[in-house]
Order: sequence, then C-alpha cells, then structure tokens
Amino acid sequence: MNTIHKLKVPLVPWKAGDVLAASLAVVIVTVASITVLALVTDDIDSESALAINVSVAAVSAILLLASWLFGPLKHSVPVATLGLRSLRSLGASQWLLPLMALAIVLVFNGIYGVVMSELGWGVLEPPDPPFDADFGATSLVIAGILIIGVGPFAEEVFFRGFVLAGLARRWGPVTGLLASSLLFSLAHGSVALLIPIFVAGSMLAWLYLRTGSLRASVLAHSAQNAVAFAVTVGT
Repeated sequence: MNTIHKLKVPLVPWKAGDVLAASLAVVIVTVASITVLALVTDDIDSESALAINVSVAAVSAILLLASWLFGPLKHSVPVATLGLRSLRSLGASQWLLPLMALAIVLVFNGIYGVVMSELGWGVLEPPDPPFDADFGATSLVIAGILIIGVGPFAEEVFFRGFVLAGLARRWGPVTGLLASSLLFSLAHGSVALLIPIFVAGSMLAWLYLRTGSLRASVLAHSAQNAVAFAVTVGT
C-alpha cells in the first residue's frame, strides 16, 4: 500500500477520450504508412535492414506526433507536460529505481522464455529479432540508434507521458498503469510478446508514476533494448 501511495498522477489536461482518439489515429496512420511503403517498395523484403529501420523510424515519428497533437498542442500546454521534466528529488533512488525495474524485467523475461520452451508452447515463445546477414555494419549502427535511443524515447512519450497520464487522470494510477501497459503490449502485435511486454510496460509505468519524469523510464527502456540488441547481434 505504501508503494501505491507514492504513485503520483501527472497533472495533464488531456483525458481518456484524447487517448482513444490518439490511439486510433496512430493505428490508422501506421497501417496506411505500411501499406504505402509496401506498394512503393514491393521488391524489398519486409524483413530487410532497410524495411525494418524505416518502419521503426516511421512508427517513432507517428507516436511523437500523435502525443504532441492530441496533448500539448490541443490543450495549449508546454511539451514538458508529456513527462519531459526533471525527476523528483529522490536522491540515489533516481538511479536505483530504473536499475531495479530493469533487473525485474530481465529476470522475468529469462524465466518466461525458459518456461515457455520447456512447456513446448511455441506460440508463446518470444521470437528472435530479425537481425540476419542482411544487416551490414552501417545498417546495424542505424538499427542500434533507433532501437536503443529513438524507439524507447518515442514509446515512453506516447505510452507513459501521454496515454498513462491521461488514463490515470480518469481512473487513478493503478488502473491507468494496467490499461496503458495492456495497450503497450497489444501495440507490439505479437501473441508471444504479450505477457513480457505487459510486464515491462507495467514496470516502466510504475517508474514514471513514482518519479514524475520520463527520464527513469526512458533509461530503463533503452537499457533493456540495448541488452536484447547486444545479445541478438552477438549470437
């Protein structure tokens, strides 16, 4: 209960309706963009380095734009309202909390992967990221920047700074945390990743509500992606 009491709902002017509208807009624009990209580049493999890097960059841009349009721009408030502010005065906890969240997510993912493999539930086994031989040195560097830096920042701004804040304002921190984490999980479009992404999203949401800033959640999110990227590229 003490932990729940320490969760502070960010003061934002947008509401659940804005979150719904923004989410629908993101889905529509993303699907339209992917369709256009597929038509224009029908001779390019969807799992190629170019296709993957362009997709990550495009989705990141769409998330950031939706956050701004339906949040700060619509309600005439500073962009910092999206969580782009300094951490509350937490002392050493400002570094310990992201590390703790990261450790919990990594341990859970490891255990989850082993359990699903032992049970033989292939449909729930996390897939390997698509970094094959097609990714040359330059493509890998670009992919690393997008996956470790740009992607986590855009996702945190949208799913935590915008979605979580708007839902928590209407339904409180716990319901907002669970609902935004579910949306975050569904947005990844993979049944196998549904549970791991939900757990990760919950920890990232907890970080934001606990610290009052996206810095902690972006740090943890980027670190998690960096570990996954390094392990995948190194194997």
